[in-house]
Amino acid sequence: MDEDFSVVLEMMSGRLAHLMKRVNLPLDNYKKLKQKAPIMAYFCGLYSIEVLLEALSLQGSYWSDEEIKKIELVADTLITKIGSFKKYILSNQYLVDLRAIEIINNDVNGERFVASYAERSFEKCNNICGNGDENGEILELLIDTTCYYNVLKDLFLGKNLNDSTIISLNQVEEKIAKCQENISNFVKTKENDPIISRFMYKYDLQIDEPISSAEIEQVIANITEDEEVETDKEEHKEVDLKHDKWWKKSQAGNSGNSPITETAASIVARLSSLSPSSPAANSSSPTTSGPTTSEPMTVKDIEDQLKKNELLAQASKCCKFAISALSYEDCDTALNELQEAIHLIQNFKSTI
Repeated sequence: MDEDFSVVLEMMSGRLAHLMKRVNLPLDNYKKLKQKAPIMAYFCGLYSIEVLLEALSLQGSYWSDEEIKKIELVADTLITKIGSFKKYILSNQYLVDLRAIEIINNDVNGERFVASYAERSFEKCNNICGNGDENGEILELLIDTTCYYNVLKDLFLGKNLNDSTIISLNQVEEKIAKCQENISNFVKTKENDPIISRFMYKYDLQIDEPISSAEIEQVIANITEDEEVETDKEEHKEVDLKHDKWWKKSQAGNSGNSPITETAASIVARLSSLSPSSPAANSSSPTTSGPTTSEPMTVKDIEDQLKKNELLAQASKCCKFAISALSYEDCDTALNELQEAIHLIQNFKSTI
């Protein structure tokens, strides 16, 4: 029985290897994006569906009617969640490059997309096996990728089909439980905060600690010094607070005079760019001018300056997102982005 299942597992490895071949290039680009976590969760959801489909393929030999219904329920739930999540991804085109968009936007209906993609992957796997191209390297790729993304790590770690250590049917049951956990995490990723760290690269799990009062005072002191502070414009790009809600959704409700909460790195980056010679520091415009270098900046000054500078920048981004959404005929997203842009502009105007 275990020997028969090992053959199925080899076929499964071919399907996932084919999937990874198509998404590896975009995923390399996601390493540079803090907001990549939703994309990672999306593809991890696809991996879970692959496992479930493989379990269903065994139904004639190993699963009872009750177990089959359980597997189908888990698969249907996950497919539905991924289908609804796909619309959000497509409304934020800055998260993905063209190849990833091509993969995700395969079909208008998200559920049909997942089903058709899985079917094509399965056909591709059959062709690989039929041509005799399947080998141990593909299985190793499956193990590496599942461990790399912390998906089914405990099940695949240390397993090798070339020796007697083969995944058992009991572990297939564990797979189903893991997929159910993935469903829970997937829903939590979309509806709650924070984003699930288990879907992220290990070296990206270093979340900045809240900035301390001592750090703020030191930055203020550096800004008010007479000598200019050299800044790297590429290094200190503006932080997109709107989409940072995937990390700190609890901050989305902040409004009015409430403080803007950012990570230490983003605040230091912004403050470093406000040198005495910078436009933000020296502009005579009443809407953008910061405190003069002759007067020490306070924490409130910093918060107010960050808030004002962010309004117009974010409004501009909303307009860009709206244009991008129109290219995909997503009118609802375009209208939402434009309405938010108007709201941001009105907020900025009220500060003049």
